[in-house]
Amino acid sequence: MSPYLSFVVAARNDNYGGDFLHRMQVFVNALLGLWSRYCLDAELVIVEWNPPEHRPRLEEVIAWPKNLKPGTVRIVEVPAEIHHRLPNSDRMPMFEYIAKNVGIRRASGEYVLATNPDIIFSDQIIRYLAEVEPRPDSFYRVDRYDVGGKICLSYSLEQQLQFCARHAFRVHRIDESVPARRLARILYRLRYKFSRLRRYGVVRELIDKEADASDGQLASSRRPPTPLVHLNASGDFLLMANWWWHALRGYPELATHSHIDSYMVITASVAGLHQIALPHRIYHQEHDRSEQARRPLTVLNEIPALKEMLGTLSLRVTNGENWGLGQIELPTTDVRSEVPVAC
Repeated sequence: MSPYLSFVVAARNDNYGGDFLHRMQVFVNALLGLWSRYCLDAELVIVEWNPPEHRPRLEEVIAWPKNLKPGTVRIVEVPAEIHHRLPNSDRMPMFEYIAKNVGIRRASGEYVLATNPDIIFSDQIIRYLAEVEPRPDSFYRVDRYDVGGKICLSYSLEQQLQFCARHAFRVHRIDESVPARRLARILYRLRYKFSRLRRYGVVRELIDKEADASDGQLASSRRPPTPLVHLNASGDFLLMANWWWHALRGYPELATHSHIDSYMVITASVAGLHQIALPHRIYHQEHDRSEQARRPLTVLNEIPALKEMLGTLSLRVTNGENWGLGQIELPTTDVRSEVPVAC
């Protein structure tokens, strides 16, 4: 039986940012502890991209809780030989958003939440996800709070969350800078006009195709467009219905780094999905980012497809049918729990 919600992350055992395995262990402990607390019917899909040759796999070095129920954990591996087929593979050890697409494409949940393996979800947001079914015509965003200091693994779940609340030093809210407002006004106008033209063109075809595949779950009601689109730290929390991820064919698969998450949010907004910004928090364990300077940066205003999408009423889905390495059978490991828990 398929789970209700899939969490998807991309990772590799390369010590990215320093103390990576520690930060990932905190993430695993907190997420699995919270979904057990609220009996959230979920799965965690970890895409292990281009595993370093002389380091152990994540399955071996993460201390998995004995009680995974009611959820499950799967690790999908993308071998080095596949990584090296891609442009810029010598400058980027991991293509984060192609990796996330691998997980999203193979996710079993009715809804899919793309996030990162150093995030700590607040108690309130996991409780919300367990009790409130998301709207299939919407995408969901939250504010990210950056946390300074190392979180002790010996802390209880409550102590970890209290530490995060006390040591949060930066908040990634909806960006209200002048460029962001300009973009927001463009999207506002597009969404208003687009809502009147939804029955035509590629969006209508995508909606019809995916709604048929999901028994017509798209809500027929429409609401006014959101004035501001929440682009800040969107790679850490973007929740949509599984079939919408498939309709939009996941994140744009670019051979560059950063800002691709913003591109995805813009695409979802132009496609007519309503943005819902939840009032709950997620916490991010702060780390070094100097390694990113060697990676080729994504420059959004130089991407022709994005510029055309913002300048017209036409959705531009950039990926092909084999997005997320759909044509390749990848090795998958099920992480087993030792003791079942009744919920």
